[in-house]
Amino acid sequence: MGLHEFIEIASELVGERFERMGSIRPILHFVDGEGEDVVITIPPENDKDMIASLIRVVLKTVNASRVVFIDEGWMVGGELSAEDHERLHRFGANSHPRRVEVLMFSGEDEKEGLTMATRLILRKDDAKPRLGPLQFYSLEQGTTEGRLVGLLPRRKLSS
Repeated sequence: MGLHEFIEIASELVGERFERMGSIRPILHFVDGEGEDVVITIPPENDKDMIASLIRVVLKTVNASRVVFIDEGWMVGGELSAEDHERLHRFGANSHPRRVEVLMFSGEDEKEGLTMATRLILRKDDAKPRLGPLQFYSLEQGTTEGRLVGLLPRRKLSS
């Protein structure tokens, strides 16, 4: 199974939970060194840097080879001007006028690299929130940054 399929399965499972509950807590789904799937719900915590550090320690300890981090968040799509980039850097996507709410899937595989996918969170009046379809984005190593990018432990190259 490839990373895309791994994210698609996670999306289906999380989507069912979201449809029932109307929200999710952050989730870490990874494959450990023994090839076992592990799913951890991350408790609400305001210190995102600490959470990212703990995730890296866990993944290194279990010798993880694949991971997807899933959480609700904001993103801004379309063409971004220099002003948009500055605003996003200073204030984040949650304050941008063109923001959209999403379930975000940030996946990494030691062989396949990085992949990101989202599902729009659709809210209408008092109705239960719904999710849009899964949409994948290509990422290149070195061009993507953030506290939850590069979660997998670096492997030593054999000589």
